[in-house]
Amino acid sequence: MNNTSNGCMATSADISILMKVAELAQRFGLRPSEADAGIFHVYSDTSPDGDEYCGLDFIGEPLDPEKAEKYDRFAEALGIKGDQVRAPNLSGLEDLLDRALSLAPRPRAR
Repeated sequence: MNNTSNGCMATSADISILMKVAELAQRFGLRPSEADAGIFHVYSDTSPDGDEYCGLDFIGEPLDPEKAEKYDRFAEALGIKGDQVRAPNLSGLEDLLDRALSLAPRPRAR
C-alpha cells in the first residue's frame, strides 16, 4: 500500500498529482524515478507557525550531467525551491502542475 509522508494512506487525489509529476518529468526527458516525489500535508495544529499547506518533496536529482540539466529545467518549470514545492492545498498543487504541464515541451507526434 502507498503511504504519504505523513503516514496516511494515499488518496486518489494524491495519486493523480503524482501521475502529473511523472508526466511532467517525461516531458523533460526524465524517467519518473529521476524526479521522484512524495506528497506531504502540514496541518495547522502541527505546524510551528500555524499554517496549513501541502506540497511535493523531491528525493535527490540525477547525477548524470545530461539528466541533471533536464532535471533543472523540470524543477524551474514546477517552481521547486530547494527540494520542495508548496501550495495551500491539493487544488493549488494541481494548479501548479497544470501550469507547468502547459509550459512543458509537448510529446512529438509519431
